[in-house]
Amino acid sequence: GVIVNKARTYNEMETTLNVGAANFYKTNVDDNPITSQDETNIQSGITNLIIGAVNNTDSFANIDEGSRTGGGVTSGSNFAQANANSNVTLNIDAGDKLHVNTLELYATNNETIKAIANGTNGSLVNVSPYAAKVENNITATTNLNVVGNIETEDYFIAQALGKTTANLKADAMNASVVGGSGTAVDSVITTTSNVNIGNGTKQANITTGGDTVVEAENTINLNRADGFDKMVLGNGYGGVTASVAHIDNTVNSNAKVNLNSTNILSAGEVDLIAHTNEDLRVNSYVYSTGVLNDSNNQVTNKVNNNENIVLNNIKIRLTDAESDLTISAADDLKLFTYSLSETRIAVLGVTTSFVDNNLNRNNKISLTGDSDIFSMQDINLFAGKLVDGNLAKFDLDAEATAFNGSIIPIPINPKVTNNISQSNSVEIGSGSESTSVRHTNIYADKGLEISRIGAGAYNNYSSSQK
Repeated sequence: GVIVNKARTYNEMETTLNVGAANFYKTNVDDNPITSQDETNIQSGITNLIIGAVNNTDSFANIDEGSRTGGGVTSGSNFAQANANSNVTLNIDAGDKLHVNTLELYATNNETIKAIANGTNGSLVNVSPYAAKVENNITATTNLNVVGNIETEDYFIAQALGKTTANLKADAMNASVVGGSGTAVDSVITTTSNVNIGNGTKQANITTGGDTVVEAENTINLNRADGFDKMVLGNGYGGVTASVAHIDNTVNSNAKVNLNSTNILSAGEVDLIAHTNEDLRVNSYVYSTGVLNDSNNQVTNKVNNNENIVLNNIKIRLTDAESDLTISAADDLKLFTYSLSETRIAVLGVTTSFVDNNLNRNNKISLTGDSDIFSMQDINLFAGKLVDGNLAKFDLDAEATAFNGSIIPIPINPKVTNNISQSNSVEIGSGSESTSVRHTNIYADKGLEISRIGAGAYNNYSSSQK
């Protein structure tokens, strides 16, 4: 029989903070007693106010078991399963007036996951479908919703920040005469951050004496910790062995700023930002030695980034002659991925190594309805450019390598396939208007691209680079 060992983590987190209409004030205090008149005469604009809703989740699934049955047969599968689902929501209703010196609103959602599956079996026969497998599923949603009337003497900041960090490893060492070593990672990460100012039913009116920042930001790091440079390690030894490894990696990021029925009057800079920053390392290695020996290795990456800023029936006015209005929807994607297969010593062996990348990047700015934006200096509409004017970066390093040391090698070419879709757009509806005293700068492009793609095949008699 097959023995299945599992280490599981399940995290369900729900954080909601509702702040209704309130007055924040401080009465004057001096040598004279505070009178009832002082207490009832609310003085505004002297408070630095910070309101935040936060989730921090940290979990570790680790399985390291050997499995045995009688009769010289070893059969075991080690699964590490990590599941996390978190929701953070901050609702602000400022009522008729919230008047403070500075105001910072933030909803923050931090997910940190580590999952390790170690599979070690040694016997005459191994019939396990997987010696080691990691299954990871993370969903993190962050929302900041603001309505009402807000006045600040200085700056106003509203942020929805999602950060997901995952480090995954499936490591199988298999010693058998007749056997099979399956090693795999299946991972899905979905991170969504939304800032909603006004909602169509209730307006938001924001007046600031300093800068205004509204930001939806996702940060996703995958296998960037020390010791996680290889997500999958598959090994097979013996007379007849087959080492089969795969990674199925999906990353979805959605960052959205939505201003609906909103008025902003600012004496400083205004920055509206939807941004994703990803640093992904997805590597698989298979090594096999046997008389009749196969090494099969497949890595699949699916990345979907959507950064979106929608301004519907809004008015934004900048009154300072040296301040800019900048609207930026962009993503920085760094993906380092490889599939490396080695069949070192065999009479007859098949070696395959494939990398398939399906990457979608969508950055969009939309002015719809009766929207009107005005700046005394510049207006910058950047789809694919960061708020500081630097180009967003797409950095792809994808490699597939196969080495076959068999006496009678069966040549199968390693292959890298890239399907890349990039859409960057700025749309100004017929009923909307954009006016700047100096310049209006519009950028809608893919940003800076850096790509290194390679596939190499090697055997006892020849080698090739393709």
